[in-house]
Amino acid sequence: MKIDQKKLNLRKLKAIGKRVKEGATVAYPTDTVYGIGGNPWDSNVIEKILQIKRRDWIHGIPVLLADRERVKEFGEMPPIGQKIANIFWPGPVTLVIPKISSVPEKLSGQNDSIALRIPNHPITLKLIECSGGALIGTNANIHNQIAPSTAAGVIAQLGNIFDYLVDGGTCYREVPSTVVSVWNDGSIEILREGAVPGKEIFQRV
Repeated sequence: MKIDQKKLNLRKLKAIGKRVKEGATVAYPTDTVYGIGGNPWDSNVIEKILQIKRRDWIHGIPVLLADRERVKEFGEMPPIGQKIANIFWPGPVTLVIPKISSVPEKLSGQNDSIALRIPNHPITLKLIECSGGALIGTNANIHNQIAPSTAAGVIAQLGNIFDYLVDGGTCYREVPSTVVSVWNDGSIEILREGAVPGKEIFQRV
């Protein structure tokens, strides 16, 4: 369904969010590329999304949040991570932080960390809010293929094997987020270069 980011259709987004809570999968636009998501606490949904992307669970999948209060439901934000979040959230930087024990194994993979981001896109933020405040936020692509920046690109690559597709037009940046691992000792590691150059992150923190 098409949704105008300048005039959000709250009725449609609330309806999708209700179904997401119940186990539906949804492809949607973000400020970087299109994502595919669902309830991050539902193991069946996690497994379905991994199957759609044709990838294993070992490396884990990221979660998008409606606000910073949700971080504590998934992990413990180190001080250096908080500093980066103050600069780049909402926005195209994903922070990998130490996870808490209640995080589903297939969500975090074989890691003691979890990847989190607050996107800067009105449709995405409202959809996350309507879905309970957190939404699986992996790119809507087949593993190792280019992530699509349009709804048509999602269909071309994945087909119609999800429950909903929110067409919000072309994504702003058309490249994935930058992924940064942060730890309590103050260390930072750029795991994936993306929309924000890694050198800019180091310069600003």
